[in-house]
Amino acid sequence: MKTVIQRVNYCKVVVAEKVVSSINKGILILIGIEKSDTFDMVNRYSEKILKLGIFKNSNGKLGRTILEEKCDIMIISQITLIANLNKGKKPDFSNSATVDDAKRLYSHFVDIFKETGLNVKTGEFGEYMKVELENDGPVTFII
Repeated sequence: MKTVIQRVNYCKVVVAEKVVSSINKGILILIGIEKSDTFDMVNRYSEKILKLGIFKNSNGKLGRTILEEKCDIMIISQITLIANLNKGKKPDFSNSATVDDAKRLYSHFVDIFKETGLNVKTGEFGEYMKVELENDGPVTFII
C-alpha cells in the first residue's frame, strides 16, 4: 500500500465533465493498493494518517492532527502509485491488487475515515478522474 497525503486549500474531482465531489480546506489522500495488502494494513495506515501532525500548532510548527483540525478529507484510489518503473518504458502494474480486492480495501479505508465524523468525500473508484487542487504549504507526505 502506498499513500500520498497532501494538505490542500480545496480539492474537487471531475468525472465525465461533471464535478462528483469536492472539499474545502483539509487533506487529499491518494491510495494505491497492492496484492499483499490486508485489512490490518489498512487499519494501521489509516490510524497513522489520522495521528499525523500535519497542521500548524500554536507555535507555528507542524503538530496538529486531522482530528484536532476537524478538516475535510478527500480520498482517491490511484493505481499508478503501485507502478514499478524500474524496467523499460512501460509502467508494470503486476503488484497491484485485483479490482475486487482493491475495491474492498479502499472501501474499508474510506469507512474508517467516515467513522471519525469528519466530512469525507471520495473520487469514483476505477473511473478516469480529473483532480483539481490547491496545495497548502505545500505539505505532502508519502507512506
